[in-house]
Amino acid sequence: MVADQYQVGGSLTTEHPSYVVRRSDTELDKALKSGEFCYVLNSRQMGKSSMMVRSRDRLQQEGYRCATIDMTRFGRDHVTPTQWYKGVVEELWRSFGFAPTLDVQEWWRTEEDVPPLQQMSNFIEDILLAKLPNQKIVIFIDEVDSLLSLSFPVDDFFGLIRFCYNQRAVNADYERLTFAIFGVATPSDLMQDRQRTPFNIGHAIELAGFSLIEAQPLAKGLVNPLASENALLKEILGWTGGQPFLTQKLCRLMVGSIATTIQENRNHIPMGSEAAWVESVVRSRILQNWETQDEPEHLRTIRDRLVDNKQRMGRVLGVYQRILDQDDVAVEDTPEQTELQLSGLVGKHNGILTVRNRIYQNVFNTPWVRRNLDDVRPYSQAFTAWVESDQQDTSRLLRGQALKDALKWSSSQSLSDLDYKFLTDSEVADRQEEEQALKASRIREVEARLDAEQKRLATQLKNNRLQTGLLTTVGLAFVVATILGLLSFFQYRRAAQSQANALEKEQETAISQIASQVRYSQALFALDKRLDALQEAIRATRQVGALEAAPEDVKQQAELVLRQSVYGAIEQNRLSDHKAPVYNVAYSPTGELIASASWDKTARLWRPDGSLVAVLKGHTGPVWGIAFSPDGKIVATASEDRTIRLWDSDGNPIRTIAGHTARVNGVAFTPDGRVLVSGGGDGKIKLWQLDGYEIRTIDAHDKGINHVQVGPDGTTIASASDDRSLRLWNLDGTRLRSLENHNAGVSRVAFSPDGRYLSSVSDDKTVNLWTINGQFIDEFEGHGDRVWGVTFSPDSKILASASWDSTIKLWRLDGTLLTTLTGHNAGAWSLAFSPDGKKLVSSSEDTTVRIWNLDETLLTTLRGHDRPVIGVAFSPDGQRIASASWDQTVRLWSADGTLQRTLTGHADRVWQLAFSPDSSKIASASWDKTVKIWPVDGSSPAKTIVGHGDRVWGVTFSPDGQTVASASWDKTIKLWTLDGELLQTFDGHNDRVYGVAFSPDGRTVASGSWDTTVKLWNLDGDVLKTLEGHKAPIWGIEYSPNGQILASASVDGTVKLWDREGELLATLEGHAARVNDVTFNPDNQLLATSSVDQTVKIWQTDGTFVTTLNGHRGPVWGVNFSPNGQNLVSAGADKTIILWDWDQALELDEVLNYGCQWIGNYLTHNSEVAEGDRQLCEGTL
Repeated sequence: MVADQYQVGGSLTTEHPSYVVRRSDTELDKALKSGEFCYVLNSRQMGKSSMMVRSRDRLQQEGYRCATIDMTRFGRDHVTPTQWYKGVVEELWRSFGFAPTLDVQEWWRTEEDVPPLQQMSNFIEDILLAKLPNQKIVIFIDEVDSLLSLSFPVDDFFGLIRFCYNQRAVNADYERLTFAIFGVATPSDLMQDRQRTPFNIGHAIELAGFSLIEAQPLAKGLVNPLASENALLKEILGWTGGQPFLTQKLCRLMVGSIATTIQENRNHIPMGSEAAWVESVVRSRILQNWETQDEPEHLRTIRDRLVDNKQRMGRVLGVYQRILDQDDVAVEDTPEQTELQLSGLVGKHNGILTVRNRIYQNVFNTPWVRRNLDDVRPYSQAFTAWVESDQQDTSRLLRGQALKDALKWSSSQSLSDLDYKFLTDSEVADRQEEEQALKASRIREVEARLDAEQKRLATQLKNNRLQTGLLTTVGLAFVVATILGLLSFFQYRRAAQSQANALEKEQETAISQIASQVRYSQALFALDKRLDALQEAIRATRQVGALEAAPEDVKQQAELVLRQSVYGAIEQNRLSDHKAPVYNVAYSPTGELIASASWDKTARLWRPDGSLVAVLKGHTGPVWGIAFSPDGKIVATASEDRTIRLWDSDGNPIRTIAGHTARVNGVAFTPDGRVLVSGGGDGKIKLWQLDGYEIRTIDAHDKGINHVQVGPDGTTIASASDDRSLRLWNLDGTRLRSLENHNAGVSRVAFSPDGRYLSSVSDDKTVNLWTINGQFIDEFEGHGDRVWGVTFSPDSKILASASWDSTIKLWRLDGTLLTTLTGHNAGAWSLAFSPDGKKLVSSSEDTTVRIWNLDETLLTTLRGHDRPVIGVAFSPDGQRIASASWDQTVRLWSADGTLQRTLTGHADRVWQLAFSPDSSKIASASWDKTVKIWPVDGSSPAKTIVGHGDRVWGVTFSPDGQTVASASWDKTIKLWTLDGELLQTFDGHNDRVYGVAFSPDGRTVASGSWDTTVKLWNLDGDVLKTLEGHKAPIWGIEYSPNGQILASASVDGTVKLWDREGELLATLEGHAARVNDVTFNPDNQLLATSSVDQTVKIWQTDGTFVTTLNGHRGPVWGVNFSPNGQNLVSAGADKTIILWDWDQALELDEVLNYGCQWIGNYLTHNSEVAEGDRQLCEGTL
């Protein structure tokens, strides 16, 4: 236990005892030895420099010639380009040891007529490569971010590195030269000139925090007589998330705390209290007065990076607040997200941004965010109160001069989406109050006129008194009769009012109940309890139908959650009778039965509708394995009690087979049904006849066997063992081969039905795919905990895995993750497909068996991209769908969702795409600054159009198909011929341009920009009109097919509709976050919008809301109607494209009936459903 073992801050030497070797260390070494250019760009104090030192020393030990350049040593103030380049050359000169034989000053003078960059290039070729022949050279460049603050651009320097990379094609000497770049930046930061090719060469090395296994060297310094060092280390990592600086610091603080505790003569701490001990040290030595205790500085560095730039701070902290609130913020690489990641505060996890560790979460918490935002917001008090009211307290919204002042201030700020919503709602409220004041003024005017008229009539009545006197007698009689009538009326009215009050109160109670059910359904859906969410949504919808006159907003809320639950449904039934974890599950070959094996010492047989057939009792220990015979007539179970039992399909016992000396984990039949194979904790495989006769014992593994499986050829057995191996055997006991790639015990194995593949899963959290001959194919990563279940679909095209992270994942055999099924409340153990492949059954630690319906009906999900899908479009002839993704590809699908072709060629994310009017071409826009035009039939290569100086975001064809328009972050729109000839550049926006559209007559171009405006242009590039009204950047823009309406979609959460002259027609409000895209249907009657709030909404073109479509599990990017208007396609950050059946989507009754059909068996047969709920769908089916 030595505190000096831990170094807090600074670079660690290669042999330092606390250096932690991570996966990235191995990746960097391997890449550099392969000659790859590498860059390690990450936040500060993540161990970049220590990794660089270690990699350099290891390479030098293997004979590489290495040099390290620390870019901070050359200064940044009052340095000329010549001085800077000369300094770099001199540093390389000294590092490679040329000084004794060559004078750098003399050499430099001989080159003085050459520009500095050329001098450095000459040095590399004429000196470095020439003087070190046949030697491999690696140049490490550290602190590269310091170059970004030089008074002159250094694009040429990185251009030279690119040149060295490209020279490999023409000069083999350059293959010996490799660069490794380290710093706090992004690759796009390295080339400031947007007109130049981005720095997109090389291998990116991702730096993650220490894992528990990697961090084991740190445990040595925590050895003590009081507590387990491994338990302490686990708790330390639980606070630091493996962040290197914080981990070293907390380890050192724990050593001090251990020493103090020993001095206090405490001999031990209570078992299991390591967590409380570590937490007390964290809170007292790090969190309490953290700014004072932050030595060496770490947390203050993060703080300063976040708040120093007041102009952008609002938007950066706005995004961070959403992450803190556990709102799934998809990775989009916006400037704000990039800033948060470079600060080190947040990181990527499965495509979502999360706070890196608990220390950061406690320091930079919600109160800290609010305090800092309050310092800059002129309306902070009102804003905070509005947010705390769940955005319902309209009295907190700004009005009058306060609103004007806030809008003026916001025009120079980059604010959060919530700020923009607050300001937009304030404007709406202010406008409504103005309208109400105007109405009140008009009412007062009318009342004044009535008063004047009343006075005139009074005067006239005075003049007619004589006539009035004559009628007095008659009038008195009339008054008496009237009074008597009124008394009767008021008695009736009082009774009616009392009854009405009771009905009103009953109505209010019912509405309140519906609102609670809606909120509960939404919460369940968000928690991935989708079957329960559907049940509550149906309940709310049925109650709305029972009301005589339900308020419109209540109807809409109930419909919203019903559609959300129906479209998002995948769990269809739940079998809940087991009293303990369910370890194994199987479908009978005919699909007529499901079998489950449980820790409760029973197995159970079920029908697919969820009704219980039989409980198989007899084992005296937990049941681990279960299998059907090929004819489905026999069920075999394997148990902790060391026996195998055979049962008939009605659940009657046949016989008990004993022979293993430890628990039996797996059991399987041969395809002919004549032999039973078992594997157990004793490491042995046993083969049995069905009468119980032992045919053979195979001493298979030194450690326990977790699972056995027999291949479809009937002659091969596969065994999975805790010894980390997967082994293949012949039925005669001959070992065929041992497959080893896992880093922990192998838990399960599966053969593909076609006999070509084998898959294994492990405690190392991975899924491995092998050929049947034992050749390793691929490793699928994605689970967050050990994987215990694996199976192939009947057609051998899909692999399903089940993990202790409570999820089930479906994969293509090429490693593409198709979807993740969530819903289990604890680890998932086992899986089985139904014989037709339409259902998947899973078992779990949560004691349930769940049935998942993979046969999509209301919508079709297209899976194939492995990054978020942004752009999507139907071809005008309706035959194809095209999609654009961050995975740098464009994919073509048939209209029914079958993948036809993948188009590759872009060097960065593909953002938007468009079909030509004749459907023969696709234009795609990419962050690689290019537009590509692809022939749909693949008959020729794509045409690449180059000319933009920054990322290209939007693209579209002119109505005649002869011109392509593109929109870019370089603030311009460009028009091109199909051959790539530049026709015109439109320059007028003050910021990035996102959307571009031609009017149907081809005479006008509309564009939407980050500067919050829409501009209308003629084809010569003249601005016809600028449309203002949005309060935040504009992302999507589209003309209606008849050209009468222009729609713009904005970060402010609204869509605005404009007439062809640019006059505002309507503002569509309803999305809860940024609107990404907008599209019209062919008959000009409807439009669809997509949003970060994970929904697609449908509207009439007069602004009337129609419905919401829920199906994506993340932000929805692109949306497009089919040419016949019957279908809708949407693209999402969840890597999927959804094809919606629009006809079915419109009919609420159909959606309700579908939902009831879906949940019917669950309501009828699940033992935990309340009796009153079994009739929930009565009358709908």
